[in-house]
Amino acid sequence: MIKERFIELLTKDLAGEISDQERQELSYLMGEDESYRKEAELYRMYWGRSYEKKIDSQAVFSKVLGKIKERESLEEPSVSFFEEPEVFEESKVKGPFLNRWFTAGLKIAATVSIAVLSMLTYNYVNDENTSKRGENWLVKVTPRGVKSSFILPDGTRIILNAGSKLEYPKEFDGKTREVYFTGEGFFDVREDKKHPFIIHADEMNIKVLGTAFNVKSYKGDKTSEATLIRGSIAVSMNDHPDERVVLKPSQKLVIMNSRDISSAENKLSQKGETNKISKLTTITYFKDSDTTAIETSWVENKLIFKQEDFESVARKMERWYNVDVKFQKENVKGLKFTGAYEQETLDEALKTLQMTEGFSFKYKIEKSTVTIY
Repeated sequence: MIKERFIELLTKDLAGEISDQERQELSYLMGEDESYRKEAELYRMYWGRSYEKKIDSQAVFSKVLGKIKERESLEEPSVSFFEEPEVFEESKVKGPFLNRWFTAGLKIAATVSIAVLSMLTYNYVNDENTSKRGENWLVKVTPRGVKSSFILPDGTRIILNAGSKLEYPKEFDGKTREVYFTGEGFFDVREDKKHPFIIHADEMNIKVLGTAFNVKSYKGDKTSEATLIRGSIAVSMNDHPDERVVLKPSQKLVIMNSRDISSAENKLSQKGETNKISKLTTITYFKDSDTTAIETSWVENKLIFKQEDFESVARKMERWYNVDVKFQKENVKGLKFTGAYEQETLDEALKTLQMTEGFSFKYKIEKSTVTIY
């Protein structure tokens, strides 16, 4: 099949094991089918972040192909390679993005390969969903337990964290490139000085020309954040759109959401009139010697928190593991935790937190509900 050949050639190309003749064949396939070209771009972007340099590309291809055939034997023939509902369901049930797809003896490269398919699946399924903003708008939604990576019409690359939603036009045809966003996302904006890129989030608006940054704006969270990796962004609050805070690389703006303003202390305003409480700080690292920033660790498939209260950690775990966390003891919510997880199960993560606090709380897992007591 042509699809199988495309995956085989792409796997070899990413592993650096492709011949000149095979590279020409791969270029031909991508030139003939735009969907192959888009899939190749997404694979390359993710491969660069997650793969080890020395891997057995044939083993990776065999495992991927085996999973494809296994799913095709169970699903209707019309379901395409990047639209496997079962892949999406396993990603949700198993928890973190890089989960144990196969038995423990399989190589990590094969595990990551299937995780990539899971990430891309939901993206392609939602391409046809239209926004309430009009028929020329599209919606990308990632439920809890799932991530999604894709490219906007202008070339901007985006990774959406679990429980996020992005609305954007099919084509950017005005003076600005505007999108509407809820959740957490990493944006690598294509530079275009004549057409600024604007993100409308719940509590803030972010204006950029071309840069990379992280935005977190979940409904229900105490704070919203904008973290700049490179370039420059200007952030304004919805209630004072004329006032802006310009961020420099490695800076983070934390905004206290409206419902929690009464408990905040720091104010940052050029005119001293803003009623939106905010704080300008810097990127946080898990360890002084670590290069992984906590704010963007989820992009590297890591769940990291540092001196965060249990209530905040629980919200992250809800999205990461696709569960609901309920507290029966109010005083437990204020416990502070520091931790880093990648492939741990929900039970393993909770047990670690429990031991850290000297078993000052107990927990119970029933299906998709976690009770802390």
